[in-house]
Amino acid sequence: MAQYSSMAAVSATTKERYAETLKVAFGDRTDLYDRVPFAEPHERIGKLYIQPVMVTDEQGITAAAAAATAPVAVNAAVAFESKEAQVTGVQYIAEGRVDYESAFRMQKDGDRAVASIMDPKMKRLHASLTRRIEMDLLRGEVGITRLGSRISGGGSGTQVFAIPNAYWANFTGLENAACDVHEGTTGAPVAKLNTNADVVISKVDIANRRLTLTGNTADLDAITSAAAGEDFLFFKGFLAAGSIGLRAAISNVGTYRNIDGAAYSVWQGQTVSAGSARLQMSHLFKAADGPASRGQSGKMCWYLNPRAWTNVMTDLAALRKFDGSYKQGKAVNGFQNVVLYSQGGELELVAHPLMWESEAFGFDPEECKRLGSVDITQTVPGDDRDIFFHVDGFAGYAFRLFTQQALLYTRPSSGCLINQIVVA
Repeated sequence: MAQYSSMAAVSATTKERYAETLKVAFGDRTDLYDRVPFAEPHERIGKLYIQPVMVTDEQGITAAAAAATAPVAVNAAVAFESKEAQVTGVQYIAEGRVDYESAFRMQKDGDRAVASIMDPKMKRLHASLTRRIEMDLLRGEVGITRLGSRISGGGSGTQVFAIPNAYWANFTGLENAACDVHEGTTGAPVAKLNTNADVVISKVDIANRRLTLTGNTADLDAITSAAAGEDFLFFKGFLAAGSIGLRAAISNVGTYRNIDGAAYSVWQGQTVSAGSARLQMSHLFKAADGPASRGQSGKMCWYLNPRAWTNVMTDLAALRKFDGSYKQGKAVNGFQNVVLYSQGGELELVAHPLMWESEAFGFDPEECKRLGSVDITQTVPGDDRDIFFHVDGFAGYAFRLFTQQALLYTRPSSGCLINQIVVA
């Protein structure tokens, strides 16, 4: 016979306590989406949004020596040329479903549930959609990442792939996302390799920088296994949707939004290599040379991976001198926000977790337009009610969010891509 009451003996008389809210364990960062406002009503897209762009200048200029003895022969007029940048929008639809039983049992009514099922479902659906749009606005043409060496699972429906450091970013929370893999041995995504079924991200291994993918065995075996990264991983259907991100504009040497950068220098971006070294202040100032020499002036924003940001902050901290603000017993160093001044004007450095470690984007925020027919909405024109419907044949209902949008960068020559960054 027990002398003392143990927890095992009295467990039936104790209660479990739950927190009052549902905690979201991963972070959301959508700086570009938030920084660039959606188009004003008069700019909303019908069939196309067309931005006229002056690509060459007036060239009918004559110079003549003073005191000429005869009337000056004037050079022929040469008119400026203009082209049309054209934007359609990409449709994004997010859908969530709830079965009737869960809806009734998960009501915030007394102690039955921590929260109503609808509140977190709607919030996370909106946040997840915004995050995917952010990734598309940044680099929609190259997708989530590039797949490196196959670590294990060849010949099975579950395979583990290393992600090269160059293509690593914040992939937390992407478990269960349906994806496509596109062949990339030419350096650009082309044919879809998973022709039999979706490829699903089943695990994100942050410590080892690996993704576990599940799908059809033949599809997964078709993925090229290369240590440096070959094939491209996209969210399902995103490449076919035709998204073109900021990366494509600031590094453009060909056609961007219907204008040929090879023919018109104002429509060319530039790419500067960090030389397979850690990012330093010298790289940022060197990269600002190109836009400044092409007439860029004013603010230039730089998106860096947080680890590259740390390297730059280390450089700045090393240059920090303690002055009259010094206090015995406490040394304050480091930076919350960094604004520098370069040849062309102000440089703002922003740590962005969705940036690949090997790249940094420099751009003028004033040259960005987020265009489309509608920003994220849960209603349809002419009806103020939410897009909410019961699912035929199932004991549940669904709700949707919709948007149609795309990014237009109106002056590629004012931007710059830094690549081949190695973080340390």
